[in-house]
Amino acid sequence: MHDTPAKKPFNLSVRAVSNGCVRLEKPLELAKALFGSGSPYDLIATRMSSADSQPLDLAVEPHVPVLLTYITCFYNEKDQMIIRPDVYKRDAVLYERMKKKLSD
Repeated sequence: MHDTPAKKPFNLSVRAVSNGCVRLEKPLELAKALFGSGSPYDLIATRMSSADSQPLDLAVEPHVPVLLTYITCFYNEKDQMIIRPDVYKRDAVLYERMKKKLSD
């Protein structure tokens, strides 16, 4: 997960413009939630505001699990099935694995 100088995709309805990285729309809000106020957050905020900012790896202690879920089909609050395009082409793989498992 990282910040990005390319902010335009956050305004698109389909934002699949990455090669797999998760681009953060509000990275400082995440940093504050993970590190709270204090020196790690201050370091992040300072480095992000620098014109020649370089990537920075910081460990969160205790570790915070991050779960990413890719869903192309779901039910909304009106109990309607919503199907979205499978931009990462994962549904076919899942479907084949499900068929194999059901036939075992």
